[in-house]
Amino acid sequence: MILVCCSCGERIVVGEIARKVLRFRHPTEFEEARGLHGDEVPLADWYLCESCGDVADSLAELGFCYHLGGESLKDQIAEYRKDEARWKDQTHNAGVTGLAPGKGEK
Repeated sequence: MILVCCSCGERIVVGEIARKVLRFRHPTEFEEARGLHGDEVPLADWYLCESCGDVADSLAELGFCYHLGGESLKDQIAEYRKDEARWKDQTHNAGVTGLAPGKGEK
């Protein structure tokens, strides 16, 4: 079986360190009404390569929310950094009048 990292898309070779991501979803009304599943319906497992697994652990320890299966973790971090820089520029320049403190104010 060939495994692929659900974040970066790199192939995970047999014997390499990888993280298994268990996935679930809520049952549909049809499934719930017929008692086909409990509170959660299992989905196919995903895997993270060692590098992306370490990144995911670090993000979780820092309290950051991230998602898997779409944009890679590295892209999400880059987007966060870009947004953070834009936010810092906006807040850093807020209230700048060009006047020295105490000069020109009445």
